[in-house]
This record gives sequence, C-alpha cells and structure tokens, in this order.
Amino acid sequence: MWSLSVSAGIAQMNLDQVDGDNQRDVDGWNAQGVFVPPFTSVKSALMVAAKATYRFERDIVLSLSAANAQQKVSTAYDTPEAKLSMTRSVGFTDLLFGVAYYFPIAPLRAETYVETEAGVMFARADAEAYGTQTTKVVDSTQTTIIADTKGIFRYTKPIVNVAVGANITILEPFFVRLQAQYKFGNVGTMEGDVTRFGEKRREETTIEFNYSGFLFTLGVGIAF
Repeated sequence: MWSLSVSAGIAQMNLDQVDGDNQRDVDGWNAQGVFVPPFTSVKSALMVAAKATYRFERDIVLSLSAANAQQKVSTAYDTPEAKLSMTRSVGFTDLLFGVAYYFPIAPLRAETYVETEAGVMFARADAEAYGTQTTKVVDSTQTTIIADTKGIFRYTKPIVNVAVGANITILEPFFVRLQAQYKFGNVGTMEGDVTRFGEKRREETTIEFNYSGFLFTLGVGIAF
C-alpha cells in the first residue's frame, strides 16, 4: 500500500549562537549612537513537508520525504540623521529516506509508529545590512554610507532524524498525520560569499549553526 501526505508545522532549532551574534551586532550599533531595536529570535521557523510511503510489510513502512523551513527577521532604525536596516535569514531543505515500525495495536483508527530517517540537509544562512548617515555641511547636507554588507552562506550535510507519529483515519482513504521528530543537524561554521561596499570575498563564519532540534508537523494524506 502506498500513501502520500503533506504537512506543515514548526522547526525549533538550536541556533542560540546565531541569536547571540545578532544581538552583538545590535549592541555595536547602539554603542555608536544608532539605536536599532533588537532582532527577534531565529530559533523557530515555519516548516512544510511532503512524504511518500510504501508499506513493505504490515508493520514495516519505507518512506521518502522532503522538508523545507525558513525564518527571516529584520530590524531598522530611521531618523533624519541616520538610517539602518538589517536582515538575518536561516533555513534548510531536507531530503530523507526512512524506515518506520508500525505498532500492531491501532486504537480509535490511529496507527502509531516510530521512524528513523537518513538523508541530506541543504543548510543556508543570509545576512544583510545597509545604512546611511546624513550630516549638515554649511547650507547643505551630505549623506555617507555607513554599512553595505551582504553575506550568503551554504552547507550540505548528511543528517539523521528520529520520529514518533500517528496516522488517524478520518474517512477512507484519507487520514491525518501527526509527527514529532528530533533532527541531528549541527553543521558547525559555514563558509560563504561576503560583499562589503561592493568588494566580495570568501569568508568563514565566526559562529556555529546548529540546525538540530525538534520538528512538529500536522498534515493530511491519502492511502491507495
């Protein structure tokens, strides 16, 4: 028996170092008199997923799945004297092969299972800042660019997920899928292209990106 399902949910990632680095950027500008507000956290991201399964035996199910999560935060400061906008974005795309064990007892038309998945994660992180300062010179004003930076970082890494879930039949052949996963996806530092005032160079981040964490999804599917 085959099934197809689509889901949406939340990825709760261990990106404390990213939040800390974002706050240091804010503190640095505040110390210069550019009182930009703090970023919100990037640790939680909306996620969408799709999954195809094949019931190899009554209690053994094979699967192929894909998931994508993205979180983008921004902050800005805007006065006649200075303007600054900063954005930070993190996300991942996962492609996974899984093997699940379905428990024999299915109360209330719900099939519960445990699953292990292995595959590859395409991690990404982007940062951008642009700011200007306006000063009065005699009877005119002069605008100076004080920030013009863009960083694009990418990393591909093998990953493993473990999951528990349940398929609840609503009206055959349709079902609802509930799933909770833990993802092992610490990529460490990332290398990417950084452009400052038009000059591009290859750089490595000074912090680690840990995409490990819990993934919670709710979806609908069809069995055939």
